[in-house]
Parts: sequence; C-alpha cells; structure tokens
Amino acid sequence: KTYKERQLFLFMCEGIIADPRTAVAQSQVFKKELLPKMIELANDRIVNIQLAFSKHIFPRLLSVVEGKEGGEGGTAATTSNSSDDARCTWLLPVENVQKIKEMLISNKDSDVKSFAKL
Repeated sequence: KTYKERQLFLFMCEGIIADPRTAVAQSQVFKKELLPKMIELANDRIVNIQLAFSKHIFPRLLSVVEGKEGGEGGTAATTSNSSDDARCTWLLPVENVQKIKEMLISNKDSDVKSFAKL
C-alpha cells in the first residue's frame, strides 16, 4: 500500500470511530477486519503515517475507551439508551490503549510524541 492509501485508511477509521452509532453497529466487522490494520499503522515505517495515527486516531481511541462523545472535534451524536456502555467498551481494552500510548510517547519523532501526550 502507498503512503496515501494508508493515510486515507486512517482517516476512514477515524470517521468510523468518531460516530458511536456507526461504530457500535459495525463493531464486530471493524474489530475483526479494520482495527488490527489500523493499530499496525501506529508503528508505520513512514513518520507521517505515525503522526496521522497520533493526531487523529489516538484521541478517538481515548475518547471511546473513556466513554466520551467523539473525541477531539466532538462530532458524535449523543445517545441516551443502553448502547452507552457498549460504546465505551466496544473498541479496545483500556490496557491496549495504554500500550499504544506508551509506544507513541517513546517514538523518535517529537510531533508524534506530543500528540500522544495531549
């Protein structure tokens, strides 16, 4: 895959994560097919891909795991039913997000580090 294709893939994943209604509805497909590939890109050979992950995906991962609406830029709609609990836990265990954070913070690139620390 080219740099542009990988970056586009990250932006597509961000859109899925950003809307809890879509994300919860498609969580099994996302978790099985897209999530592993998305996580791999946190450690891509191209620093701009790592930066896109740190800047766009990582805040969304945190917001979903913490149960916040939409993360940075907060575009997700609020739901008021029992899917709130599913939205908070559908993506990744907190421990996995913490491991990703540690990896990003230990990155050689200062910009990747800075977005992971926010």
